[in-house]
Amino acid sequence: MKTWVGVLLSVAAAFVLFFAGVCAFGIFVSGIEQESERATKEANQEAVNHEWAAKQAALAKAWGTWVVRGRIIQKLYDGLLVQSEGGFLEISEQQNIYSNPAKPIPIYEGTCLLLDHPHEQAKVDGDSVCIRVNYNGQFSYQTVLGSRKTVRQFRAVAARSQ
Repeated sequence: MKTWVGVLLSVAAAFVLFFAGVCAFGIFVSGIEQESERATKEANQEAVNHEWAAKQAALAKAWGTWVVRGRIIQKLYDGLLVQSEGGFLEISEQQNIYSNPAKPIPIYEGTCLLLDHPHEQAKVDGDSVCIRVNYNGQFSYQTVLGSRKTVRQFRAVAARSQ
């Protein structure tokens, strides 16, 4: 009788260990699947960002100039950090900043550094801006939390602006 009890206990212990191993393996596989899913999402987001950047570059090449229209986030030593709203500046809106309206001009969408705004000294955080610009590279800065951020940089080309 003792042998059968010992065998039953051994079988039960083996079953418990087997079940625990299966569960642990399931958790391990689940962790791998989650990591794979996260990597796929990051790759998809990177592809979307690359596609967006390609569209922005194609528009810049096609039109040559952009408009930055939005609010000043912060006035920096280097220029104005602006959150631009995106879209197109319609011909009816162009008379204030563009002397020869012919077609809609793309409005940059996103955060950017605006250089050489004619009224830069008078502008303060929160003021609105709307000005014709040319792409001028990238600008990196350190956020308040200490991380590095890189944004596109534009140089004002219009004599008239808001």
